[in-house]
Amino acid sequence: MNPVTAGIAAVMFITSITFALNAAALDEAYPEADPAPYSGTEYFSGDGDAAGTPELPDDAQILKEDENLLIAVTGSDPEGMWGYKLDVFLENKTDRELCFMINDACINGLMMDPLYQTILAPGQSSDEEVEWFQSSLDEAGITDVTDIELEWVVYDSQDWSADFLLEEKFHYYPLGEDAVQPFVREAKDTDQVLVDNDVCTIIAVKSEMDELWGYQIHLYIINKSDHGLTVGIDEAAINGVPCDPYWATMIYQDRAAFDAVTWGTTFLEAAGIDKVESAELPFIIMNSDDYSQDEIRETVTYTP
Repeated sequence: MNPVTAGIAAVMFITSITFALNAAALDEAYPEADPAPYSGTEYFSGDGDAAGTPELPDDAQILKEDENLLIAVTGSDPEGMWGYKLDVFLENKTDRELCFMINDACINGLMMDPLYQTILAPGQSSDEEVEWFQSSLDEAGITDVTDIELEWVVYDSQDWSADFLLEEKFHYYPLGEDAVQPFVREAKDTDQVLVDNDVCTIIAVKSEMDELWGYQIHLYIINKSDHGLTVGIDEAAINGVPCDPYWATMIYQDRAAFDAVTWGTTFLEAAGIDKVESAELPFIIMNSDDYSQDEIRETVTYTP
């Protein structure tokens, strides 16, 4: 398994545990309620064009074309159904079923992943939509989308051991390359700088007790290194009570991202915690491009 896949698998494993525990808390709190629409990042997955074979527009911007596949941007709309929408054209030129996946995405240099993937049958082409929620853009303070960076990964969906057919990053400039405005977050008086070393800066921007998801500490993480980072928390404590959030995230080289560390309601209820006075956070920072490198450990205390 290559290092990128290994890192993604590690983060997805930790995240899946958290989702499962939070789901149990939701079922317990709302046993008769219908599932509510998820207000965070959605998982957009296309299933090809049902009406026929779409054609590539003449004015499309081709990101990648070879003997196996074609990926092109055909347009964008700041006012899509959910928020900012990017229209893409995909084509599978092989005799195998292929999965097209966005492994990493940035808006104006800020990591903001639409969690998009779709599977195309042999010889199939499809018009697809990739969307970012307007609420995520608003929370980050992004008003104009000037630079979209996408890392496309394409692989044989029936053979995960096979090499990727594509693993490459591409830029799309909706307003032209001259109009690019890199994301810059302005510091606030309420910020708490938790970690600041040669590798990264971790800032707690706010915290809240959510009746559905539990207690959340919202972080802004800047990768200052020359490689990707995996940042996690191991053996945390809330009010002195051991209470691990099973949280980890990946921050790519020269990138920044918002993320939230969450303690589910099940954890908090089991520990008898209804108000957070302090959180002990033992951060683990690893080189996600080479996990054999020494990790960095820093334990800090966050006070709401």
